[in-house]
Amino acid sequence: MFNRTANLLKIFFLALLPGIHAFADDDVNPDQVLAKVNGTEITLRHVIAMRIGLPPEYNQYDPDILFNGIIDELVRQTLLMQSIIDETTPGIRAMIDNETRAILSQEASNKAMFFNPSSETILQLYNIRYPENQARHEYHASHILVDDLEKAEEVKTLLDGGAGFAEMAMDHSTGPSGPGGGDLGWFREGTMVPAFFEAVAELQPGKVSNPVETQFGWHLIKLHESRELPRPALEVVINELTNELRLKELERQIAKYRESSQVEIGDTSNIDPKIISNVKYLRQ
Repeated sequence: MFNRTANLLKIFFLALLPGIHAFADDDVNPDQVLAKVNGTEITLRHVIAMRIGLPPEYNQYDPDILFNGIIDELVRQTLLMQSIIDETTPGIRAMIDNETRAILSQEASNKAMFFNPSSETILQLYNIRYPENQARHEYHASHILVDDLEKAEEVKTLLDGGAGFAEMAMDHSTGPSGPGGGDLGWFREGTMVPAFFEAVAELQPGKVSNPVETQFGWHLIKLHESRELPRPALEVVINELTNELRLKELERQIAKYRESSQVEIGDTSNIDPKIISNVKYLRQ
């Protein structure tokens, strides 16, 4: 009925998940055994753990169907697990270690997300992100992405000769926006790599840039229009600012843990990084 217990890395507290409701019931025993497979117990807690790891589309199902379906799936998984338990390889143990590491680290991260920054700290960040007297602009542009400067100059010559930008993008651009005529829609500072954004900010509407190099290749950019963005009200962006501060708190905690821990990184100079995609070493 179910795929492998998905999205475990995204598990949040039960009360925070959409479509799932936390409630108190003194008669509920989460350690109640619902099934046994050769002595291995499957409890209500196991069922709940699988339920909150399911994708949102399962919210449409009746709880009775989910309840019995999850028990059946846990029984099936336990049977399969027991059939291979004596054949566990180092690769499987490594995957189990990683799953355990991911779940526990996510739980530690969740605690940081309950950090509540003071109103003064939020206001300070608000003034930094959205200065009162500093205009912010948004740009609507298109681009043509090619692999090398020679090709970019060739296309620029055609554009200067009157070729349509959208048609040239569809014919020559290697970027994902090419089929749509190179249109990138509206964007602001921070959403594009610096070299690209700086070139856009220097253009006049209707003009095409000279070739601009980024890590993705060479770009020809056409600015369609720009507009000034009003300063957003604090209440509009307060959740965004709060989450940013919570993430900073998480990074601060990680740095603190690292300072008080012994972390040793071995010499990896003899390892070809491409080896990480070679599954045969996982199976050995």
